[in-house]
Amino acid sequence: MQPTTHSYTNFSPSFPLARKELLQKIRSKSENLPHLKDSVSLTEISSTAAVHESITDLRKEAQALQKRKHYREALQKLEDALLLSPGNLDILYEELFCLFPLKKYEACVKIAQHILREKNDKSYPHLTKFLLLSLCKLGNYDEAEKIALEILKENPFELQIMNILTFALERQKKFEEAEKWAYKILEKDENNASACNNLAYILVQQNKNLEEALKLVKKALQKEKSNPSYLDTLGLILAKRGNLAAARRVFRQALEKDPGNKEIEAHLKAVGAS
Repeated sequence: MQPTTHSYTNFSPSFPLARKELLQKIRSKSENLPHLKDSVSLTEISSTAAVHESITDLRKEAQALQKRKHYREALQKLEDALLLSPGNLDILYEELFCLFPLKKYEACVKIAQHILREKNDKSYPHLTKFLLLSLCKLGNYDEAEKIALEILKENPFELQIMNILTFALERQKKFEEAEKWAYKILEKDENNASACNNLAYILVQQNKNLEEALKLVKKALQKEKSNPSYLDTLGLILAKRGNLAAARRVFRQALEKDPGNKEIEAHLKAVGAS
């Protein structure tokens, strides 16, 4: 069963435990609640120490599951915690670490936007990254660009945001602007793997400076030799240089790391692979 997208009006969970099971768990943690009836609302008991302990336990279980990449099971635990603490921003933030790898990008955007409305982003260090990356995954590159530029007005040296902005600009074929931002990043961190790859890809798209592009992507691959995006860029450069057999091998390597990636599949097909 796939987790569903929240509506964020009443924060109804996708994976709630049965009410009786929840109440039984809470009863078992507190001798002060021996006579809870099944009809008691969760709101009435949400302030008890036993409920807080149950929430803490669920979040710890979710964290352990997430570390093992059991994202659906981790998300279920967090949804159970939200049933006990509706609208809890900390729990919603933790859900992003499960929803993003599950490719639930619309849910990520809704959660991130909701938290930003409710609380300062500084409380959640990865929040804007989740928002921007999810917008890019959904193809909303113009919106990602606008938000990234706003963030960089206040924090002009956020290299991660600059990298996402570079990607969003490249996807919109704003190559000159994208190239400028990539060089800005490399001025501050010449070994930044994402910037090296982004700039190499931008150069390839413009069919210029292929030697520089090759050096850049090789530098990126020295840091992350199995990154499918970097391998894809290398494949494009090899194809542009006429080495189609090598390009096919590299594209296949990239697909082994990221099966089903439509863009890499299209690049492989373009160099004559069936």
